Amino acid sequence: MKPLFSIFKTTIVSFLFFTSTNLFGQCDNLVPNGSFESFSALPNDDCDWNLAIGWNNAATSANCNTTNGTPDYYHLLGQGQYSSLPSNYFAVVNPLDGSAVMGLAGTIDLVPAFREYIAISLTSPLVVGQSYTMSYSITAGTPNVGGLYVDGWGASLSVGPILQSAGTSNVIPITNLDYIVPGVFSSAQWQTFTFTFVADQPYSYFTFGNFYSQANQTSVSYGTQGFINAAYIFLDAVSIIPLSTVPLTVDVPDFNICQGQSVVVTAQVTGGLEPYTYTWNPNITSTTNPVTLSPAQTSIYTVVVTDCNGDTASASFDVVVSVINTTDVQTACNSFTWIDGITYTASTNTPVFTLTGATGCDSVVTLNLTILEGDPPLPSFDVIAQLCIGDFVLIGPTDGITDSIVWSDGFSGTPRYVSEPGEYTISFIGVCENRTISIFVEDQSCEDCDAYFPNAFTPNADGSNDVFFPITQCVFEEYNLLIFNRWGRLIYKSTNQNEKWAGKHNGVDCEIEVYSYLLTYKMESQIKKQKKGVVTLIR
Repeated sequence: MKPLFSIFKTTIVSFLFFTSTNLFGQCDNLVPNGSFESFSALPNDDCDWNLAIGWNNAATSANCNTTNGTPDYYHLLGQGQYSSLPSNYFAVVNPLDGSAVMGLAGTIDLVPAFREYIAISLTSPLVVGQSYTMSYSITAGTPNVGGLYVDGWGASLSVGPILQSAGTSNVIPITNLDYIVPGVFSSAQWQTFTFTFVADQPYSYFTFGNFYSQANQTSVSYGTQGFINAAYIFLDAVSIIPLSTVPLTVDVPDFNICQGQSVVVTAQVTGGLEPYTYTWNPNITSTTNPVTLSPAQTSIYTVVVTDCNGDTASASFDVVVSVINTTDVQTACNSFTWIDGITYTASTNTPVFTLTGATGCDSVVTLNLTILEGDPPLPSFDVIAQLCIGDFVLIGPTDGITDSIVWSDGFSGTPRYVSEPGEYTISFIGVCENRTISIFVEDQSCEDCDAYFPNAFTPNADGSNDVFFPITQCVFEEYNLLIFNRWGRLIYKSTNQNEKWAGKHNGVDCEIEVYSYLLTYKMESQIKKQKKGVVTLIR
């Protein structure tokens, strides 16, 4: 905040407890230092925005004066009324993620056109046509002084920096208001706003602040009004994360080598989102791509590729080893074609053959061959298992297994206990063929606590089925309901289970169409879950 406020600073001490949370997934956040945790020095006064590494004040001047916006950097270890947490000049507030936040003014009653912005260059430009999720969290905190609540807070994406006019602290005009917070913002709690979009330009810059002009801005006073009253909020947990639009696939060809040789194996990966991680089996410690293999005999391998969103794909491949100058014993299934071009088949009368011939390794090989009619059948086991919330369930065959066993998540052995629902893929690597079976673990509420949604509602004010909300017999300990239109835009958000959606967005009736919802919740004594689906709005 600019020095204009320094004569009105007061010190108020409040004791709040902070819990750090990881708000981002595995994919890289394109907003570097999105929670302001990296700094060149701890803040000790106002206008210390430049101490948060990478961030700038979106002005043609970095001076701490009234000729441009001057946001404030706050830290739990910060000193001074404009840099300390949890209590500072404006409010009492704890960080949502980590130990730091940024503070910005959206107007001042004595200087209504005054705006402050905070901006940063993305780690890489957005890819045109790629889908992304933008998220940021804001709060007004618990006020220590009176002030103003206003609308117009939000973010802007641009190809290059957007700046306040030289020598002014005026609003930065933008035309795309898709990432603006709806309505006048006054929440004392952290509110997270999420936007899903497809990049139409190679945006490389993120700017946050208040983008409504004085003529378009609505202002509401609160608290005991002083000589100067500001509209002021705190910002944390900024992210832009790519979304996968192409399914993850992997392919590896088979290889033929001579005994004693090595082969470089490269997994051909398409789709998903980088970075990828690789798990090679069996008995391969390397997690890189490619890998070098030197099997002493013909072997079957599997690679599992996981992208940064946690999606997986797998492929199996053979490395066939030709034996040089030796007598070998080999087992084949159903039939076998020798190097002379003759095919031998399984027979109950003559299952064993002794063959001699020249190999592709320029040597003579004698082979003692046994031809089998196939691998033995797999034992029966359940492929669908029910998991009580907070419990474990045993999956996989319990006996009769002679094949090598590879689970898609790298676990070895069978049976096994699991505590998370989902699809578990088990591969049986036999002499004749590899057989893969999926086991589906479904969660169920063993205490009969769950949330249920209607598939349609009619917000026509007739007193029947006018609102949309989850139905449950239990109490929510955590509750976060998001509703999106068919374009993926967030139109409703609530963390209060007593609030019900009346089919409106920003006070305007929504169109008749199908909307999607996502409920993240936690019931009494249960783990956190998500429920998603669609609802049809009918009038």
